This record gives sequence, structure tokens and C-alpha cells, in this order.
Amino acid sequence: MRMNNNELGSDLMETLTEYFTLSDSACDNGDSLKKLLTLFADEAVVTDNRGYVYRGRAQVDQFFNNFFTENVKLKHIFEVHKQENRVEVNWGVVGQKENSQKIFALTGTDLAMLNDQGKIINLRVTTDH
Repeated sequence: MRMNNNELGSDLMETLTEYFTLSDSACDNGDSLKKLLTLFADEAVVTDNRGYVYRGRAQVDQFFNNFFTENVKLKHIFEVHKQENRVEVNWGVVGQKENSQKIFALTGTDLAMLNDQGKIINLRVTTDH
């Protein structure tokens, strides 16, 4: 089933809202992490804030498993904006690292695209620094 532009825009915004909401609990809740991973297509591509690219289910899952192990607490504030066939999310996050217990704060932007099944096919994370 192919989605029309209005359905795609709505799904994009809902999916990214769910992604950020789940990100806050995925650090210490395995069910939230599993649900977050289901938001991504099997052939998804994720580019992190350092420019590293993760392709496909195995690499994307490993990236997020590592990310949510390294960060023991996260709290995001975000705003989602639709742009033609993609979504831009401006965000801020406060978190705590696992090993050092160091508290950090970052701001940035995520750009995401969905496939016809409503799954994230491409996610690019950038930080403001």
C-alpha cells in the first residue's frame, strides 16, 4: 500500500515523536529499546553526529544498543517539523554517561525519511558544536 503525501507527513511526524519519546526510556527499559528498533526499516541507514554510517538491521541495532548502554539517563526536549518528504527535529538532550557518570547537554537536529511502510529508512543526526 502506497501512502499519499498527507498520510506520509503525518506518519513521519508521529514516528519521529515516538522515536524521541522512546529514546528517553530505552536506556533502562529493554521493551522501549525493542520498540524503538522496530521504527527502522531493515535496510535503514543511520548517520551519527560524528559522521559514522550504519547500514542495515544488524548495524543499526548494534549502534542503538551501544548508544543506550553508554548513556544511562536521557531526557529530550524536541520539536518536529515536516519538510516535503522528510522530517526535521530540533532537539536538546541532557544525559548521563555510564562509566564516568558525567552529565552532559547537547542540542542538534535530526533529519529523517520514511519508506512506504512508515519505517525510518534514513536518519541523520547532527549536533550543534
